[in-house]
Amino acid sequence: MSDGRERLKQAKRWVVKIGSALLTNKGSGLRAESLDVWIKQVMSLKQNDIDEAVVSFKSAVEFDESHVKANYYAGKCNYELADYGSAVSYLSSTVKSDESNEDAWYLLGSAYLELNQPSDGLLPLQKAVELNGESSKNKLALGNALFGINNYEEAIKNLISSIELDSTQFNALLTLGISQYNLNKFSSSAKTLSQFLE
Repeated sequence: MSDGRERLKQAKRWVVKIGSALLTNKGSGLRAESLDVWIKQVMSLKQNDIDEAVVSFKSAVEFDESHVKANYYAGKCNYELADYGSAVSYLSSTVKSDESNEDAWYLLGSAYLELNQPSDGLLPLQKAVELNGESSKNKLALGNALFGINNYEEAIKNLISSIELDSTQFNALLTLGISQYNLNKFSSSAKTLSQFLE
C-alpha cells in the first residue's frame, strides 16, 4: 500500500478515535495536548475527511451540548470548511463555557467577518486581543472588524500593531493604506500602499 494511502487510512482512524473519545465519558480521558495534535492531523486531510471529523464532533455535541471540546473542534472544522454560520453556532457555545479560549474567540470573530458582519465580530475579536495582545493575527482581525464598521482611527492602531508584531502581514498593509486614505491622510496612505506593492 502506498505511503499516502496508509496515512489517509491512519488519519481516518484518528477521526473515529477522536469522536469515540468525545462520546465516551464526556471526553474526560482526553488530554488537550493530544487533542491538539489530532486536530492538526484532521485539518491537514482532504476536505471530505474534514467532513468526517465534523460528523464526529457534531455527534459529540448532540450527545452533550455543553461539551466544550466538541463544540470548539466542531466550530474549528466548520470554519476550515468555510461553513461560517455553523462555525458561529459552535464557537458561540464554546466561549459561553470557556471564556479563556483565545482561539475560539478569534475564530468566532473571524467567522463573523467572513459572513460580512463586522459589528458582530468586534466583541469576540476584542476578547481575543484582550487574552493575547501579542498575537499579530488577533490584531489584524480586530483591525479588519474596525475597518468594516468605518472606525478607521482604531483600525489603524490595530493594523500598525499587527505589522509591528509580524512584518509579513501584507493584508494589514492594504487595509491600513485604505484606512489612512479614508481619513484623508494621503501621504501616509501612498507610503503604506507602496510598501504593500513592493
